[in-house]
Amino acid sequence: MGDLAASPPLGAIHISEDFTPLPELKPAGNTDITFDGQLARPLRLREDLRTGCGGQTWPAGMVLGKHMLRYHRHELQHARILELGAGGGLVGLAVALGCGVESRLMLTDQAEMLELMKHNIALNQVGNKATASILN
Repeated sequence: MGDLAASPPLGAIHISEDFTPLPELKPAGNTDITFDGQLARPLRLREDLRTGCGGQTWPAGMVLGKHMLRYHRHELQHARILELGAGGGLVGLAVALGCGVESRLMLTDQAEMLELMKHNIALNQVGNKATASILN
């Protein structure tokens, strides 16, 4: 058929860093997030990587939080919500602050994240709207 060269072999997963840049690892501290004005008052999150990668906000969580606030704000008012792998609680707490949820939503993650989730619930004064649990 011709003298076509074969493509070089690739591993099962091959993604170059220019396609998905590595996240910036942040020092422990508080971050205020408004999701581009979707929240009336900023969501304040404690970020701390000492207990695992869930202790930092990630781009996917920012996108999901903004999407939920922008397009599903009213649908979530009456929903019962369980967030799996909440990390510090970015998405669940955004929903608790911005969607007028009527029933308590539950944030879950591994045991190492429990204190950070509880801290962020208290930091945002949404203990009446959110609770944290371990789900390993």
